[in-house]
Amino acid sequence: MDRLRVVLNEAIERGIITRAQAKQVKALAAEQKPSASGASSLRLTHLLYYLGGCMAIGAMSVFMTLGWEAFGAWGLLSIAVAYAAISAGLTEALYRTGYRVPAGLTATLTVVLVPLAVYGVQLLAGWWPAETAHRPFFAGFDKRALTLQGAALGTAGAAFVRYRLSFLMLPLTVLGWYIGMSGATVAVGAENASDVFYLWTSAGLGALIAAGAAALSGYGRSAFAFWPYIVGGLLLWGSLSMLTLHESLPPAAYAALNAGALLSGAAMQRHVFVITGALGLTGYLAYLAYDVFAGSMWFPFVLACLGLGIIALGIAWQRHAGAVRQRLRDAGKCLIGAGS
Repeated sequence: MDRLRVVLNEAIERGIITRAQAKQVKALAAEQKPSASGASSLRLTHLLYYLGGCMAIGAMSVFMTLGWEAFGAWGLLSIAVAYAAISAGLTEALYRTGYRVPAGLTATLTVVLVPLAVYGVQLLAGWWPAETAHRPFFAGFDKRALTLQGAALGTAGAAFVRYRLSFLMLPLTVLGWYIGMSGATVAVGAENASDVFYLWTSAGLGALIAAGAAALSGYGRSAFAFWPYIVGGLLLWGSLSMLTLHESLPPAAYAALNAGALLSGAAMQRHVFVITGALGLTGYLAYLAYDVFAGSMWFPFVLACLGLGIIALGIAWQRHAGAVRQRLRDAGKCLIGAGS
């Protein structure tokens, strides 16, 4: 209803409809609003889907660690192939019967199992030394792990082409980040890759993923941009936060980046940027209060005035949000048209 109210207010300001007509539209929308019980049922159904999918995927992740010791290479390969075939069959059956959310989850399970099968083949071929064969294939960023990540990425890409399920963008995005991290490590050498190097690389990849999500939204693929936005936003914010703790990023720069994330998230209606930006700014204010201005009596008053100013800014934004977003969309279309 909040979104509808913004659109109707914008339509009134532009003279497209009258206030009386806007009230009639609001009344109609209220009549057609789904019941609370129906919405709760839908949320519970999806909660069960995701809970079951995460349990199955997590179980296979644990199996990657324990399977070599318990079953050996042949057992690992056989079980992975059998489970991958079952999950692929389930995906096809669920997709054909219209259960798209569980189909996306079982497809993701297949994506997890295929590199496990490839890992078993590599163990049989002697690619992994005896002292490292018991480790999970995702234990580090190196050339061997890169081949397994490539197998997973190929599987996820093939599944996405076949089913066009938005949830498959999650493994595709995570695998893209993982391959980027492995590639950067191989490029500079594992012995030269420090924690700060990994954090800056992860932040850069998070920014690229978020930019890719914005491009998807610009081309009208908002459903496919949902998971890349979340993954990219969390990677970027988490990496920058850790860099600040490592004293590799000045706190003021961290605050400015979080403010930019919050404002851009509000403009693009992407909650992940709003939430992470707000968390980052809260952390920065705590740093100012307890470290920089610990003994100052003026700081609380200045902070209170700043808070009131932000509330006023929020009121102004609510009044003019529709017009600002329309200008941003028009600017984005112009940029996309110029790029093509």
